[in-house]
Amino acid sequence: MRDYFSALETDADTVYALLYVPGFSPRLENPLPKVNGLLKRADPDAEFVLVSANCPAGMARKYNKKLGIG
Repeated sequence: MRDYFSALETDADTVYALLYVPGFSPRLENPLPKVNGLLKRADPDAEFVLVSANCPAGMARKYNKKLGIG
């Protein structure tokens, strides 16, 4: 994880990571867009990274886009 996050190109002093497994629990996924919006409102200068675990990259991109967070 450290290697992944250290490779991010950002000048932000804070990076928020949302980690989840796409399709694992729709009840837990539904609040993600709202949580993302609240974090952006609380810290507009922060960077955000969505980490989709245990899912093929193409499927995760499509699913995240459908959910409105990718």
